[in-house]
Amino acid sequence: MATPTDYTQRAELFQAWLRVMGVDHAPELDLGTLTAIAEFVEAGRAPCAADAASFDRAPIATGDET
Repeated sequence: MATPTDYTQRAELFQAWLRVMGVDHAPELDLGTLTAIAEFVEAGRAPCAADAASFDRAPIATGDET
């Protein structure tokens, strides 16, 4: 895909990546993940099925686990 040039294309790509990450809103993600998504969007890379499979939302360790 070519680099998206208009706001609508970028917004659609960003929303597609949020769906792959399993969230509805960007603040639910950490800064590193948001930076990666921004780079994908800038490059015009849309998520595919393999991307969705690689972002399994495992629980975050809190240190309270026994």
